[in-house]
Amino acid sequence: MAKVIDASMRNGKQTPAGWACDLYAAGLIMSPEAAADIASVSVDAVALLDQAVAELKREHEESARLRAQVASLLAERHSTNEALADMTALLRSVPLPSVGGA
Repeated sequence: MAKVIDASMRNGKQTPAGWACDLYAAGLIMSPEAAADIASVSVDAVALLDQAVAELKREHEESARLRAQVASLLAERHSTNEALADMTALLRSVPLPSVGGA
């Protein structure tokens, strides 16, 4: 900023208004309206990011809940398979009755 003002003064501008014109042309200052627009966009962007973070947190919690449910169902399936295997072994150990008069 100081370099732009120095160059402005070397080019013959002696008033703050002249320096401000050069600062504006260099993109170092902006109008109050432009500053307000940028601030508004920034506030909107922060609000949108907050919403996105909240949604990601909800999705993460739901994912964790579903992973726990899947783990529980897998454990239950394992127990069921063991019980079925035990019952099958028991049924195979029982002699079948003979059919007919033979």
